[in-house]
Amino acid sequence: TGGAYIKLNFGTDDGKKLKENLQLTGLTVPRGPQRKKVLHQLLQQQLTKRGKVLGIKEIKVAGYPALHGVCQQTDPNIGPLWFSMIGILPPDNDKGVLLVHNSTTLSDVKTPQDIGKKGVLPIALQHIKISAR
Repeated sequence: TGGAYIKLNFGTDDGKKLKENLQLTGLTVPRGPQRKKVLHQLLQQQLTKRGKVLGIKEIKVAGYPALHGVCQQTDPNIGPLWFSMIGILPPDNDKGVLLVHNSTTLSDVKTPQDIGKKGVLPIALQHIKISAR
């Protein structure tokens, strides 16, 4: 993973506090029988660095297979937050997309069950389109 292609911050009305953050970046995972396992290990490693891992599950994004991992963490400047990573892997290409999402206690995301159902993440997931390059 590298620098974000797109980074969006959603704040309080006064712009002083973060509610949610969304980033999209490139992801390369070679095609093959171990691809999903490699992505799972990558997500597990990154989530573990940030906090308590709550789980990683298979989902589909834009019709492509994806893994969605979530952890709970506390940022010293922001406070408690939910941290999500979604690796999207088009089957015909080694290159995919990594979506990173943070939601603070100021967002509509209040529990792990809200992740992907409330806030900006479900809107982003509905509108992602991946094209071959």
